[in-house]
Amino acid sequence: MVIHKIFGNGRVISREVNKNGTYVTVEFDSGKVIKMVIPESFEIAGIEACGSLKEEVDKAIALKIQKQQATAPAKVITPPVTSKKNTSKKNTTKRKWTPSCALAASYEKYLIKNGYRIESDSGNPSTVYSYGNAVDKVVDNEGLTWNSLANDINNIVPKYDAGGEYEDIGLKSNKTVINALKRFAEMVNQP
Repeated sequence: MVIHKIFGNGRVISREVNKNGTYVTVEFDSGKVIKMVIPESFEIAGIEACGSLKEEVDKAIALKIQKQQATAPAKVITPPVTSKKNTSKKNTTKRKWTPSCALAASYEKYLIKNGYRIESDSGNPSTVYSYGNAVDKVVDNEGLTWNSLANDINNIVPKYDAGGEYEDIGLKSNKTVINALKRFAEMVNQP
């Protein structure tokens, strides 16, 4: 999924890899179709990749930075002198899931409000992270945006539940995907 500040939400309809790079063709809800290069198109303000496409773009950007650093002249960096080593573990947890759009952010807030945890006692990502990633996977699997998933959630949930077309996905990891979808459906269907 792609979010464009002018064209709105879009989905990847084709992918092309050639000697010049990786290109995705995106069809937006507005009907506009644009061919985008990874990662350059996504380094522009106002264009955001979501789900597995976001992971691919992030990796491509990181690789590009590594290549630039490898060819740049070496800089000598002197570490600052500190009088006392900070042994506090506060704020050292790496966030593993970042909401990719406003609806995903609302889902994160909904989960937290309903008692789901962001991190475990040991500081590792917990249920909010797992459920957010699970819904991202469904969005990618279905070729939808978060908004279109919300509009069709009552038809999507049975596909991932026991006996559904994607039961094998829905029931993995202690039913994380189906439970995430059911919580998302609760949020979407609340009055």
